Amino acid sequence: MLGFRHSGRALRSIACCVALAVVALVALQSPALAQSALRFSVSDLFLAPAAPHLRLRHHTRGVRRHTRGKLKRDTDRDGLPNRFERRRSRTNPHRKDTDRDGLSDWTEVRRTKTNPRRADTDRDGFKDGEEIAAGTNPLDPLSFPGAPEPPIEEPPVEEPPEEEGPGAEPPAPEAPGGEEEGEGESPPAPPVEPVKAVWATPTAVQVGTPVTLDGTASTGAAPLACTWSFENQSGNTVFQTRSGCEIEFTFESSGTKYVRLAVEDSTGSSDSNRRSFTVSEAPPTEPPEEEEPPAEEEPAEEPESEPPPPPSSSGCVGGATTATSAAQVRSAVQSGDDVCVTADVGNVNLSDLGSRPAIVSTEGGSMGAIDLDSTTDLTIEGARFRSIEMRGSHRTRLLGNTIGGTQSDRVLDQLIFMPETNNDVAIEGNDIGWTRADNSGNTGYGCRCYGTLNRLRFVGNRVHDIAADGFQGVGGQDVLIDRNEIGPVGRNPGSSEHSDNIQITGNGSNLRITNNWLHHQGYYEGSSTANSGSTYIHGGETASLIYENNLIEIAQGRTEICGLGTGGTSRSNITIRNNTWVEGGLAFNGFPGFEWDCDSGSGNRVERNIAVDPDGGFAQDGSASAATFSQNIWGTPSAVTLGANGNCTSANCTTSGGQPIGYRKPSGVSW
Repeated sequence: MLGFRHSGRALRSIACCVALAVVALVALQSPALAQSALRFSVSDLFLAPAAPHLRLRHHTRGVRRHTRGKLKRDTDRDGLPNRFERRRSRTNPHRKDTDRDGLSDWTEVRRTKTNPRRADTDRDGFKDGEEIAAGTNPLDPLSFPGAPEPPIEEPPVEEPPEEEGPGAEPPAPEAPGGEEEGEGESPPAPPVEPVKAVWATPTAVQVGTPVTLDGTASTGAAPLACTWSFENQSGNTVFQTRSGCEIEFTFESSGTKYVRLAVEDSTGSSDSNRRSFTVSEAPPTEPPEEEEPPAEEEPAEEPESEPPPPPSSSGCVGGATTATSAAQVRSAVQSGDDVCVTADVGNVNLSDLGSRPAIVSTEGGSMGAIDLDSTTDLTIEGARFRSIEMRGSHRTRLLGNTIGGTQSDRVLDQLIFMPETNNDVAIEGNDIGWTRADNSGNTGYGCRCYGTLNRLRFVGNRVHDIAADGFQGVGGQDVLIDRNEIGPVGRNPGSSEHSDNIQITGNGSNLRITNNWLHHQGYYEGSSTANSGSTYIHGGETASLIYENNLIEIAQGRTEICGLGTGGTSRSNITIRNNTWVEGGLAFNGFPGFEWDCDSGSGNRVERNIAVDPDGGFAQDGSASAATFSQNIWGTPSAVTLGANGNCTSANCTTSGGQPIGYRKPSGVSW
């Protein structure tokens, strides 16, 4: 038992001795090669993670039992935790050697300091692993296998100095920093400053006025790649990202903003710098004297929508395979490689590829409609594409993309279409917009997501200028729809399509619709088009649903619970809490913005909400006994005082126990 207990240590000691012996033999022939072998072979024996077959499970059960909750997950067993690979090294947590250069990600990050996402860090034509094996420097483009040895110069013969005469010139002074060791050698390169993200907090920032975010003072081995992230207060939600060390950005809402600059240099080292600052409202503009103010009974007009941002100029991850055709995109993903699309490649078929934990991005290029059927673990990030249809594509991530058409060229597509089972999908921080609809009932949707979508995350997206529903679905358990801006939505002229901000056709347990801003329902290009609903939640369900802290304003239609009749008018286990409806039901007189239509059910609660409009805010068309109604404020706009951000500031918006009534703007949102 004693021998078995120490066999792992003994094996490592024997391996170390053998390696040292080999180095000693090599040193007789090539001291430089021996030094390289000693650096990258022997040190790895001590510092690299232990091989799996040397882990003695029989004698670590007690340790594992007490540290099970603290162990960091490392899927590919390369020594780097998954979280580190995703957030710091930006390597593939499912592949031990992300760039396939013969060195593990751990070795490149911890030992050789080469780029784990680029097979040939110094771009001299030889992979990093080949250079390490040959004893050359993978960080020096002039050092590679087969490179000519620098010439050995003989020391110059000293000649006797000439006699100094009256007109002789004095000897030239010796240049500072002359050669100290071995003549003929080049002077050492100046040291490279460590990577550091540097930027100054902007001042006097106002809504609607472009501000320059300047990170050009950042340091590191050139070239630097800079990414700006616009986050919430805790940093766990990123609303959008922009690339470039110096950018201009226009904030569309006031409040405290949280911005992070992440910088990565050519060696793969990275640093980030997060700052916060206040964005104030722009000063009001006095209207010309000859213009008359609009009548009070007219609904507020939709603000002019901005076109989606252009594709990122440097949105691709390091080491990605460049693709200029749809076939090249598919081939790279099939090989498990990250892809950088640099041309307009049209529609892309990525179906039937199995598990492919690759990243697809665009840099100056775009994709059309993406077909994703039975391909899992794929990430599409920082890309420009027209639409995507997903079936059986579990663990797909759509992050920070621009999806849809443009203001001058709207598209008929259903921009994100998930009609079948897709589990653990994350749709976060995307710009989703610019559709039109025909009369088929199957065009112009933002996210049409009615399949079984367990653990779907639809978070921090901007869904705008949609001719059908902004979001329609959703089946599956543990679904989160959070911190999205959805609006305007409204059908285009010539279409009979309905257009809701959100329509919930059915749900599994624990559906959460929280912290969203829903606005301008029934508007197309600034004009009102037709009545539908700001939110429709169908009846016939008993699974839990929470609709909380949403701001719903300026809607031709209204929010209805059990109102469509689809599924019946019975509903259980729904909580409607701390929402504010403002100026809903504008299509008709006597048409309040929020209506309860359920006539039976249990476990339903409607509490601490505000609904105000000229028609009284709330209508009871179901049964008051089908839910518990408490501490709500219904009435005309004069019933409460609302700030520009939708928060209620009047005294009646707080309960005697100190709980808020109505919506409160969540921290970190982009509106």
